[in-house]
Amino acid sequence: MRLAIPVSGCHDHLNETVMNSFTDTDYLGIYDSDTDSFEIVSSSELQKNGSSSIVDIFACLKITSVISNSLQPRAYYLFYCNDIQVYTSDTSSLKECIQKYKNNSLSVITEENIVFPTCGDSCDSCSSASCG
Repeated sequence: MRLAIPVSGCHDHLNETVMNSFTDTDYLGIYDSDTDSFEIVSSSELQKNGSSSIVDIFACLKITSVISNSLQPRAYYLFYCNDIQVYTSDTSSLKECIQKYKNNSLSVITEENIVFPTCGDSCDSCSSASCG
């Protein structure tokens, strides 16, 4: 499983700070639970490769879950519509956040926790066909 985590920078890897949301930073931490590996990528570098929406970027990176300290309801909904599981953390320590994930002690956002936005019948921001 590959998880995306909004992080403060790219220089101190596991000692970086977890940001509240993906719009608060230019860096994306990616934790792969299958290989227990971690990397940080710049969102501007990802956008140079032709992907502009966060859902397209996550699809290209095979992200299946996200961890964040705080997301707006629309972000939860966007991830929900695209089968991306959302975990919330009460820590700003990246190392501690990953450890909590490994210990199954993060809170999981479920459909019941989401306040669904009303965007009519054609809300195309909730799907992605990029990266097959």
